[in-house]
Amino acid sequence: MAERKEALAKSVSFREAFAAFFAIRQKALSNAKHLQQWPATMETYVFPRIGNKAASEITHADILSILI
Repeated sequence: MAERKEALAKSVSFREAFAAFFAIRQKALSNAKHLQQWPATMETYVFPRIGNKAASEITHADILSILI
């Protein structure tokens, strides 16, 4: 069971992880502008670099490459 969970975690892309997170987080956002900004920012700056990368394989260097 642990191996299966680990394999699943390794197969989840950052884009998929964000979608699951945002599905929960958006319920707490009451401002329509913020509801649009979060996904738009991810599409513009984050997903082109790490969107298809397995979330478990993202490194500090990946994050820094987005911020710099």
